[in-house]
Amino acid sequence: MGLGGIRDQWQAALLAAATWLVSIGFAVVFDRAGKRGPAEQLLRALAYRGGSPPASRAASSSLGR
Repeated sequence: MGLGGIRDQWQAALLAAATWLVSIGFAVVFDRAGKRGPAEQLLRALAYRGGSPPASRAASSSLGR
């Protein structure tokens, strides 16, 4: 992006905080919809390649709540 020489330290911190807040918003939306996020989907696809995944998310999430 080439923003290193243009932005002050407070602007970089503000950009980081805004990015974090947007990611938290997406996480809440995915959680309320009962869906896994893109990183978790990728990780599970790589981890369980060729094998069967553990019990469904509905069964595991009801145990924790």
